[in-house]
Amino acid sequence: MKRPQIAFLVEYDDQSMLTELRRIAEATGSSTVTKADLKSIGRVSHSALVRRFGSLRHALDLAGLKSEQS
Repeated sequence: MKRPQIAFLVEYDDQSMLTELRRIAEATGSSTVTKADLKSIGRVSHSALVRRFGSLRHALDLAGLKSEQS
């Protein structure tokens, strides 16, 4: 049986993680990213973002995305 491939980021530097947030927002057609989005199509975990940036809201702000759904 063939194992499914799981896509992870190659690098976990600030820029790669912020770029991933922008990719998810584009893929979902939204101006923000939710925890559910991260879980379903993200290549970085919510907890990794919180460890790096202090909160998902701060990471979204740094990525130029909205920090809450309008």
